Amino acid sequence: MHKFIDNIVAFSLKNKFFIFFCTVIAVIAGAVSFKHTPIDAFPDVTNTKVTIITQWAGRSAEEVEKFITIPIEIAMNPVQKKTDIRSTTLFGLSVINVMFEDRVDDFTARQQVYNLLNDADLPEGVTPEVQPLYGPTGEIYRYTLRSDRRSVRDLKTIQDWVIERNLRSVSGVADIVSFGGEVKTFEVSVNPHQLINYGITSLELYDAIAKSNINVGGDVITKSSQAYVVRGIGLINDLDELRNIVVKNINGTPILVKNLADVHESCLPRLGQVGRMDENDVVQGIVEADLCILVAEPTVFGVNDMRICIDLLNTYNKPFGIVINKSLDTRNYIKTFCREHNIKVLAEIPLSPELARINASGQLAAKDAEYSRIFKKILKNAQALLGPRLESHPDSVQDREVF
Repeated sequence: MHKFIDNIVAFSLKNKFFIFFCTVIAVIAGAVSFKHTPIDAFPDVTNTKVTIITQWAGRSAEEVEKFITIPIEIAMNPVQKKTDIRSTTLFGLSVINVMFEDRVDDFTARQQVYNLLNDADLPEGVTPEVQPLYGPTGEIYRYTLRSDRRSVRDLKTIQDWVIERNLRSVSGVADIVSFGGEVKTFEVSVNPHQLINYGITSLELYDAIAKSNINVGGDVITKSSQAYVVRGIGLINDLDELRNIVVKNINGTPILVKNLADVHESCLPRLGQVGRMDENDVVQGIVEADLCILVAEPTVFGVNDMRICIDLLNTYNKPFGIVINKSLDTRNYIKTFCREHNIKVLAEIPLSPELARINASGQLAAKDAEYSRIFKKILKNAQALLGPRLESHPDSVQDREVF
């Protein structure tokens, strides 16, 4: 081993210019590689992918594959720089993933898919959708609904009609995406023998239910000095109303839905199921933000971390603002960076022993009059940054007490 090392040293001393040249080449190559190495806070190691989702309610997987999946796959064949096309076909649902080479950017890939998607020969009324770009920056948190007394169907109903509507009213929430559970519906299971006995077709039964589930606007009747609005109420609210719909009148005897079919509560066909930990069937929601606030300290390392986050936010087209934490009157690298790049600074939180004491004691700094003004300033500047999306919100900063 020592002899091998001695030979290397001897060769280096005899060929000084060659070793110097190799060293310079290695340094230049290292500098170029370092400059062009991509850095992300949440690196995406997957290939560029465009997902096409198409729904065709009530159709079997075989029909969906024949009339939806295969025509879209044929239309996607001319796409340039694709690696492969993968598809999944379920009851009433088609999901197609077009995979691209590493160097293809998202915009180019999606533009090709959009241009060729119109060439697919699809059934009337079927419209494919391209899944939007998504990333980890817009997701605020996930939550799961659990109950010992309610079914996943009830939890799904609560999620769609109560929780989601309340979360959407919160300032700063852009969207709510829910998974799992069962969507409640009323199911009419037709008895074919009863249809034959009464001479009624299934289409007549369907039309009777569809025409009865509607409110009809009437006219205004004026009597003396009063005006009365007349309208017909026909929307179905429960199972009994559905069972008592008149389908046909035979010799003065009304034939009701309950005479022809079994009416009960059910759910729409499920296209998937969500499990978490030891639970195999849960309802889960994802809350997404429409504004990201970056909190950074005024140091060189803070600038580097903030630069990475800004590049990531620009990739996913997310608006953002900067809050400078532990701000000092001395040289402030964050403020200089934001000024040079025209980035909005929402507020500065000073480096204060009093603030550290408040946090260490477990108290809320926002309750202090001095620091409450800072947090109010953050919200007001965030409102101005988003513009009409927050100004039209019923819970705007001016209309409610902050903290």
